[in-house]
Amino acid sequence: MKGLHHVEMYVADLARSTEFWGWFLPQLGYVPFQAWDAGRSWRLNESYLVFVQALDRHVDEPYHRRRVGLNHLAFWAESRDQVNALTEQVRARGLPVLYEDRHPYAGGPDHYALLGGVGGPQSRGCQCGTMRTRSAPRTRRVALP
Repeated sequence: MKGLHHVEMYVADLARSTEFWGWFLPQLGYVPFQAWDAGRSWRLNESYLVFVQALDRHVDEPYHRRRVGLNHLAFWAESRDQVNALTEQVRARGLPVLYEDRHPYAGGPDHYALLGGVGGPQSRGCQCGTMRTRSAPRTRRVALP
């Protein structure tokens, strides 16, 4: 079995999502894969992520990561230095770092990560990403308030 093939997410604002993911994903080794009027995708090895513009009639309800559906995407980072560098780039872009008061240990003492997103936990079209270093030991999942 090869694992995950792809993940497709509908977004409220494709331009905004493309701006974020088009910058963020290449930092992690993803390359542009597909592009069409209503969507974009990025590939890493045999898996890819797809972002598609939702139809207007489906973007009325604002996104909240704690509703039924996708909460976040989690990515591996190569090192703490990579997490730190990306955290600074996220801040420089004016994007939120979630749980800033506990960053980079919001997931617990063995979970060195960047939790951030396009617009915050309640913004329309937000996607949140977690980066976890390969050197961090595996820990149980921690429910974040």
